[in-house]
Amino acid sequence: MTSVTPPGGTGLGRFNLSEWALHHRPMVLYLIVLFAVMGALAYTRLGQSEDPPYTFKVMVVKTLWPGASARDVEQQVTDRIERKLQELPHQYVRSYSRPGESLVFIAYRDSLTSKQIPELQYQTRKKVGDIRNQLPAGSVLRMSPIFLRTWYWSSGTAEDGVESLNDTNTSDSPGFE
Repeated sequence: MTSVTPPGGTGLGRFNLSEWALHHRPMVLYLIVLFAVMGALAYTRLGQSEDPPYTFKVMVVKTLWPGASARDVEQQVTDRIERKLQELPHQYVRSYSRPGESLVFIAYRDSLTSKQIPELQYQTRKKVGDIRNQLPAGSVLRMSPIFLRTWYWSSGTAEDGVESLNDTNTSDSPGFE
C-alpha cells in the first residue's frame, strides 16, 4: 500500500502557508493590492491636527543679563522670580542660573484641568511682570508657555514668538501674539 498525499500537501496534515502562497500567486497578489488600497484610504481619513489639543502644564521664564556672574544672576534675578512665583499654585519651580542667564521652569499641578491653565499662565505673567522693575538694569526678561514652541528643547532657542516683558507693551492681554 502506498500512501497518497494531496497535491500541495506534505502528507503530515499540517497547513504550510508558504507553499500555499506559491501555488496561489494571483490570490496573494490580489490580497496585497487590496490591503495596500485599504491602508491608503484609511490613512487619508485619519484625523490630523497641527496643534493637538494637549496642554503642557509648564512655563519658562528666561532672563538674560549679559556680563553677570552665575552667583549674581542667582541672587538678583532667579531668587526674586522664584519668591514671587511661590504665591501661585504649582507643583514645583525649578531654576537654573548660568553666567548671564536665568531659566525658571514653573510646572503646574497635574490635577488642574486644561481650562484652568491659561488663567494660571496669565497670573504667572502678571506676577513676573510685577517684579521686572526690581531686576537689575540691562536684564532682559522673556516668558513662554512651552506648548507654544514644542521645538524649544531641540533647537535650543525660545526667541521666536516669545513675549518680551521689557518691551513698551502695557496691555494686560493674556495671550501671546
